[in-house]
Amino acid sequence: MEENVKPISQLLQTVGYQLINAAANKNFNTFRSGIRHLDELLRNFYSGTLVTIGGMCGMGKTSFALNLVNEFAIKQQHPVLFFSLEGTYTSWTNRLLSIVCNIKTTALNSRELNADEWVAFDKLSRSAENAHIYLEAKMINHIDKLCEMAREVKEKHDIHIIFIDYVQLLNARDGYSDNRYLDLNYITRRLKELAKELEVPVVILSQLNRHRIDGEGLEEKRPRLADLRDSGTVADDSDMVILLHRPEYYHIYSDERGNDLHGLIEISVPKNRLGPLGRCYAKFNTSTGLMSDASDLVDNMGFEVSDQLKKKGSIPPPPLSDPMGPLPF
Repeated sequence: MEENVKPISQLLQTVGYQLINAAANKNFNTFRSGIRHLDELLRNFYSGTLVTIGGMCGMGKTSFALNLVNEFAIKQQHPVLFFSLEGTYTSWTNRLLSIVCNIKTTALNSRELNADEWVAFDKLSRSAENAHIYLEAKMINHIDKLCEMAREVKEKHDIHIIFIDYVQLLNARDGYSDNRYLDLNYITRRLKELAKELEVPVVILSQLNRHRIDGEGLEEKRPRLADLRDSGTVADDSDMVILLHRPEYYHIYSDERGNDLHGLIEISVPKNRLGPLGRCYAKFNTSTGLMSDASDLVDNMGFEVSDQLKKKGSIPPPPLSDPMGPLPF
């Protein structure tokens, strides 16, 4: 146990070299969502953190996660492990390819592609072929078994990030449990420990309480941190919470300022231990699941965004005259 107690001198050395490596783009995993305003809020998905993606049914949680898989694994070449607790291997793959190729999911499911879709499939699906994506979709729904498999796959394939869709389908014990509050509390603590142990971000998808659908108007329909289902334990244990909301789903087609909301999804960050809070938007093609950057639209209109997103650019790191030289401590 003594090796777990570290002196501040060692910690400062570790942080110092991490800064140097990051400045030199070495040994530092950077994840970009492809949604500019969201990346400006989050900056990264950090190792050792628990990230929750929350939303009501039909809000696009799985689509959002698969868009991140497309960005992280296919475009940025990060090895990704995905636990799909409610999908099948085929349905999950079809949904990912629908996003990658921008082909309607119904066409892939029915195996009825037109000539243009075949061309897109043949060209773009090749980009996914060599990606390091590892999927488990055989209903491993016990937290102990999931953690065990995550360790094995991490050791074998050097996984950079783990997704779990979705956390309410996990069990903490065999058989029926009459206390989901305690179960989910245990599960999220285990997942937070797993993230720290494996030194990767663990991203969990979570349902929200259904009472939110009873509200009227855009603000009343917007999800809040307290809406995470079964208790506040998911929000408490998460380092970062991302909430998804589709106003169009509730037949709300404009915001308080009169901006057109057709085809847009709201992405809010109500908890972020490592950065600012705020709200941004993305374009969402519901027929393919593809989400894309909407910053050009938002920047030119009166959308409500956080002050963080109104600041152009970012502060560059200080120059290092001798990046591999001795640290000042």
